Amino acid sequence: MHNLVRHRAKAQYRPGYSYDDDPRAADRRYAQGIVGPLLRYGNVILIVARRVGRFIDPPGADDWHDAAMVRYRSRRDFLRFALAIERKGIVVHKWAAIEKTHIFPVKPMLSLMLVRSTVAFVPALVGVALYGLVL
Repeated sequence: MHNLVRHRAKAQYRPGYSYDDDPRAADRRYAQGIVGPLLRYGNVILIVARRVGRFIDPPGADDWHDAAMVRYRSRRDFLRFALAIERKGIVVHKWAAIEKTHIFPVKPMLSLMLVRSTVAFVPALVGVALYGLVL
C-alpha cells in the first residue's frame, strides 16, 4: 500500500481525549501503536519518508508532507490489521494528525529488495559456516 499524508496544522482529537495538539506527536502515537499489529499479521513497513523538496509539481497538485509504503502479505491480512487497530483505538491518533491522505494498493514492477537481501544474507551465511568450522 502506498500512503501519501498531509498533516493538520494542529492535531484535532474528538472530545474526551486529552492529548496535546501537536500533529507529529499524534502521528508518532499512531506509528508506535501499529507496529505490533503490523508484525502480528506478517506485514512490513518498507519505507516512511518526509518530503524535503519539490521536483515536478503541476498546478493544483496536493501538498503532501510524508509518504510511506507498507507490504501486506494479503488483502485479508490488511483487513485484519485495519480491524485490530480500530478495535484498539489506535486510529484516533491517525485521524487527529492527518488532514488528508491518499492510500492505494500498488503492485511492484521493479524491486531491488531481493538484491539487497541476498547481499546481506550471503555474508551472514558465510559467517555461520566459518563459525561452524572453528568449533
